[in-house]
Amino acid sequence: LALCYNNMAALESQRQNWSETIAWHQRAIELQEQMTRKAPNTVRHRSDLAVSLNNLGVAYCRAQRPADADVVFERARTLLSTLAQDYPDELAYSSSWAALLNNQAMALAEAGRHEDALQLYPTAIESQRESWKRLPHAMREPLSKMYYNYGQSLKLTGQFGRAMDVALARREVWQGDGQRLFGVAIELAEIARLSAANANGIGDDRMHELNEEIIATLQNAHDGGWRDQDSLASDERFAFLKEDSKFERLIAGSHRAPLRQAGGAGVS
Repeated sequence: LALCYNNMAALESQRQNWSETIAWHQRAIELQEQMTRKAPNTVRHRSDLAVSLNNLGVAYCRAQRPADADVVFERARTLLSTLAQDYPDELAYSSSWAALLNNQAMALAEAGRHEDALQLYPTAIESQRESWKRLPHAMREPLSKMYYNYGQSLKLTGQFGRAMDVALARREVWQGDGQRLFGVAIELAEIARLSAANANGIGDDRMHELNEEIIATLQNAHDGGWRDQDSLASDERFAFLKEDSKFERLIAGSHRAPLRQAGGAGVS
């Protein structure tokens, strides 16, 4: 029945009917709280309750009720963090906790609360990275999404240097995957464009470093199987690199002169 209530909430959410969405989530939570009280040793009840609380918090954010959202988000975080601590070998709980933090941060960002969102992303990423290290192929997609979302909030708050570091950390996740690495190169190029247009950009030295990293990422993408470098000459997203000799060699497909290899920069 609680699952049905949450499904009703999802339908109302699609219609952006936030009052009804909130009401259905609350009904689900009432039942799940009863189940948790009656069978406290059933871990699934606590996990399901945390997910419902998270969904309610997202609905509160979208209904412009930030104070209510913060209360239920805190309850959800406490429940799932406790599960992650009590069952450290169960990656599902630590990964779910990281996903919950990411979803909460996204909801806060959608509500324009980017500074609050920026407080959550690093913790989500740290938790998800531990899961990724143990199951790299299964966990890299959610980790990549967290890095991407974190970078979006950083760009929107004009923190281009940190956004660059986060994109480079996302690059580490996709080493060997040419198409995904090309996506990271696009992200880095967007950071360069936004920084250049902003009076408080990253400065000449860091911009030079960023350009080097874009080219290195494109080279890594090629080495990972991406074979569309001929299109770079007409790709406006990389137009600012056209005078760079390394970029010209990449377009020409020449690998005789070594390019700077992409590293694994972490998040500052």
